[in-house]
Amino acid sequence: MLLHLFDDEKVVNRTIEIFEKALPGKSIYICFIDEAPRFVRATDNLYFYKENDSFQRDILKDINKVIVHFLSYKKIKFIQKYIPQSIPCYWNIWGGDLYNGILAYRGYPIYYEPRFLGYKSFIYKVLHEIKVLPPKQRTVLKFIKERITHFVSNSDYNIAKQYIGKYINGVQVTGFRYYSIDTILGPLIEKTVNGNLILLGNSASFTNNHSYAFKILSKLNLNGKKIAVPLSYGGSPQYIRHITEQGHQNWGTSFVPLYKFLPLDEYNQLMTTAEICIFPSWRQEAFGNIVIALYLGAKVFLSEKSSLVKYFESIGVVVYTIEQIKQEDINIPLSDEIKSLNRKILFDLLSEKTIIKAICTIWGDN
Repeated sequence: MLLHLFDDEKVVNRTIEIFEKALPGKSIYICFIDEAPRFVRATDNLYFYKENDSFQRDILKDINKVIVHFLSYKKIKFIQKYIPQSIPCYWNIWGGDLYNGILAYRGYPIYYEPRFLGYKSFIYKVLHEIKVLPPKQRTVLKFIKERITHFVSNSDYNIAKQYIGKYINGVQVTGFRYYSIDTILGPLIEKTVNGNLILLGNSASFTNNHSYAFKILSKLNLNGKKIAVPLSYGGSPQYIRHITEQGHQNWGTSFVPLYKFLPLDEYNQLMTTAEICIFPSWRQEAFGNIVIALYLGAKVFLSEKSSLVKYFESIGVVVYTIEQIKQEDINIPLSDEIKSLNRKILFDLLSEKTIIKAICTIWGDN
């Protein structure tokens, strides 16, 4: 049996569904919550767990593999308490768990405006300069060294090796992704982008580095295009005000902040109108949004600092870097040839059928 450790996140319901299609009845799911769950729906073999609560050990007696979906201190404590040392542990790297949670303490740059982190920015800087790690960091790194047997990542493993290589004893596993294109788009699967919108970022997270993109884009003529910026979650009220003010100063009424969280079908409709999508994160972030934008035929710009640039290039998908953006990139949409190429490559890699096959290969009883 597989044991999945989740947080209460939007992607969890889809993940459970696809694991049940691939390996029906072979998983137990634990969702860590603070209060009542917001996103994750109750289902068979799913248990909600509050940190420091007790858990029935007999539920876990048949577990032979653990999958940690986003590594966190509370999940580490749970594994140390309930899971024997002999059980293999798979860390499905999400991005924030590696970059924000570990690498930022070791000097990896992910924030264009670290001042909005408040005291955390100062702590990151001081600890890096004096080469001292806080106790929780030491616990996390010790756990990675002693318990993580597999790193599930298509693009971040080498960066992890570069910064925390002495703590890595596990092997890289590739091929799994959370986002099935046909499941996410549903009835829009045959659609292609048709609109005059620039979509920038995917949330108000500090690592979206909005101002970094604004600084570059402000030098270009948008030719009547509107810029839509999702700000419905992440960040802080101060940061959201800052981004909104900057956007209006640069583009006036052509700047459209999206404060309301949109259901998936509405968000997908929005993406079908965005012929240019810009994701300025310096770390892996917004992978699902990027994939859907590329599949629909948008011209997608990433930061050259992101590991996803090399990943997409390695599979033959055409992406651009915001640092090299030119006026003609705004004026001329993606060619039909490149649209078709990106669409085919991504569907072949990220269809539900392909992801199910990957799950069976990685976690099935081969």
